[in-house]
Amino acid sequence: MFYYNDNWIAFLTESIIRKIVDLCKSRCPGCLDKMNSPLLHLHEQLSLLEKTRTYFEEVRGAVLPNIKALYDQFQHKLPHSNDSINDETCYIENGRQFLITITADALYYGRYLNEMNDSFVNEAFKVDKRKPTQKRAVGTKAKRRAKTTLEELLDVTMATPHDSMKNTMLSIPLA
Repeated sequence: MFYYNDNWIAFLTESIIRKIVDLCKSRCPGCLDKMNSPLLHLHEQLSLLEKTRTYFEEVRGAVLPNIKALYDQFQHKLPHSNDSINDETCYIENGRQFLITITADALYYGRYLNEMNDSFVNEAFKVDKRKPTQKRAVGTKAKRRAKTTLEELLDVTMATPHDSMKNTMLSIPLA
């Protein structure tokens, strides 16, 4: 069986990139100081390539010992043979070799995650949404209905100009 699976490599790439973005946000001086303006937030100023170059080595070091957990998260989407122990060993070793040999620039420019496998890979990151066990408070349904009506009203109001503005022309003096 061929264990170099594009979706597995794409999943590892997405995992690393998400961890890089999260790490950048957690160390952002603007976030730590609770600043409001995006101009004061390092994670807003840096490009994804700069973030990848800055934090890649640290994130890779944290991911390598935990690659089995990533495999467990994604293994149901991978092709398997009849030998599940061998499959797990081969996929984990293949992922480990990928992470050991890849560089920050190769991860960014490598197109391991692309338009073809993006939705497939991101399904593994979705949280299992279960029905809430608690009952809703009385009146919640009415509030939701009122909110929906208000949102619909705002959409209609914003989409159509007011009667007082229909015949108004913008006059710009020409110099």
